[in-house]
Amino acid sequence: MDTARPFREVFALIATALAHLLTWQWPVVHAVVVIIIMGGWTAWIVRRCRRDADTRARLGLKRGGFAHTLKLVAPLATVTAGLMAAYAWSQGRLDIPWTTAVLFLVYPAWGLVQQLLVQGVFVQQMRAQPNLGRRPWLVALIAGAFFGVVHWPFPLLMVATALMGTAFAFIYMRYQNLWPLGIAHGWLGALFFLWVMDKDPMALTLAAAQIM
Repeated sequence: MDTARPFREVFALIATALAHLLTWQWPVVHAVVVIIIMGGWTAWIVRRCRRDADTRARLGLKRGGFAHTLKLVAPLATVTAGLMAAYAWSQGRLDIPWTTAVLFLVYPAWGLVQQLLVQGVFVQQMRAQPNLGRRPWLVALIAGAFFGVVHWPFPLLMVATALMGTAFAFIYMRYQNLWPLGIAHGWLGALFFLWVMDKDPMALTLAAAQIM
């Protein structure tokens, strides 16, 4: 058994979080960093799966638990989207531009990678610790706090992601399936930026790259 692997994974997770945090203000650079992060962690998954056939199941990239996870995530996501829509309507900006529609297609992949890091790496590592492993509620709260901090410096986004991270950690620990979590993360994230923060990440990136 590779006893150093957990330390390497945690180090890579911290490096990923820092890269994510430090490039927010440069949309094009951030987009490139996201692509590199996704490619790097995808390569990590492929490598681990080749070495151990059970890796996909342990991480939550499996079919088992999908339906149960979806039954919990779907109503939660629907209520959350409804609240965001109500807020956007009250502010007179209940619309979905084409750039956000495109984001709906690509953002779930980034959401899945983020959930893989938070749940498949961070939560799994905490559950492996004797003291934390017996306290799933504490693991969920720590995971939520970590996920919120990673979204600094946007206070509203930090609160929202902390709550989502906590709820998703509880669901993940129960059924251990990442797919609905990643998809919901992507769609809710796109709507939160647009309807709550009044920002369009895709439009900002394209404008910064002088494509629009």
